[in-house]
Amino acid sequence: MGNHQVSSSQNLEVGNSTHAKDTSNKTEKKKITSYKTEQKCGIVNTLAVFVWIGWMGTIVYTSVILFILYMNCSEDACIVNYHALRFCCTAWTTVCAISIALPRSFPGERLYRYPAKWIMSCAEEYFGLQTVFEDEDAIRGSDKAIIFAMEPHDMLPFSVFAFSPYLKRVPGKEASALMSSAVFALPFIKQVYTWVGGNPVDKKTFLSRLGNNLAVSFVPGGVQEVTMMDPNKPDEILLFLKKRKGFVKIALQTGSPVVPVFNFGLIGCYKYFLPQGKLMSKFARLIGFLPVIFWGRFGIPMGLPNPNVQTLVFGEVIQVPKEEQPTQESIDKHHALFVDEMEKLFERHKEQYGYSDRTLRIV
Repeated sequence: MGNHQVSSSQNLEVGNSTHAKDTSNKTEKKKITSYKTEQKCGIVNTLAVFVWIGWMGTIVYTSVILFILYMNCSEDACIVNYHALRFCCTAWTTVCAISIALPRSFPGERLYRYPAKWIMSCAEEYFGLQTVFEDEDAIRGSDKAIIFAMEPHDMLPFSVFAFSPYLKRVPGKEASALMSSAVFALPFIKQVYTWVGGNPVDKKTFLSRLGNNLAVSFVPGGVQEVTMMDPNKPDEILLFLKKRKGFVKIALQTGSPVVPVFNFGLIGCYKYFLPQGKLMSKFARLIGFLPVIFWGRFGIPMGLPNPNVQTLVFGEVIQVPKEEQPTQESIDKHHALFVDEMEKLFERHKEQYGYSDRTLRIV
């Protein structure tokens, strides 16, 4: 990429190809550009990804183990030193409470940008990140901030890290990954996710960033896609998009273009056990995530994801007119256009990136 900067330890391969786009009167050929980072899954890269997303399980395990020990111990009968256990419980609770109480931007960008850049650079190598653009020039040349709508969600849509400002993988206006607000209520994780460029996915953040001509990326299908996954249909990719129209309304209100993005490689990074049912689905929507057991590399529950190559394919820019008061007809029209483009994007690239045996189902 023309302005993409990588560390000296990385090997960024650039490729070009073309694809044909059918129009009503002619066939137009567009040049596809791709950028791939050499994959490295060594100790340093693994450690960095662990610091970022691999230690969620550690927080849960520590809390549960200390709670169980504490509830089953007394000063007279305890399998460990009772006073030491009380000290550990108090210390752990205090540290978690302090993390929750502190602002998510603590200790400030001047300090956290260095570990954040290291984490993102190592993650880029760990997943051998590849970014593919059907029309890179249109994204780079957009005078308005773009809404990048990425699918699928799967267990954890960590591939939104490709939009981190530290990586400079996406041309045009600086982008930020928007994610469930529940993430920013968790100790330690709220700070780390903020360090690497994450923000809550809510209307206020959307409007604030777009109003400042800053791009956003998010997964419109959200956690609902996780609740609808069927382990008995491993070749089916389900996208929950037909009712996700809020971002289209915001796009119309701000005149922001929309770009569909499909991630080839996210599925399979985690294996999982999924509790299902309408009650579980409602509970997941209420808290912003689904309480599910999942495991990745080394078989550790809620730990490191498998280092599958992450390939993000960026579709063509969908231009959206600015309407202060969008009509439902306009929202439906542009939403249908987005859904159609997302499906076509998947079909155009599925064979090249190993998804030829998979089918897409949009609900």
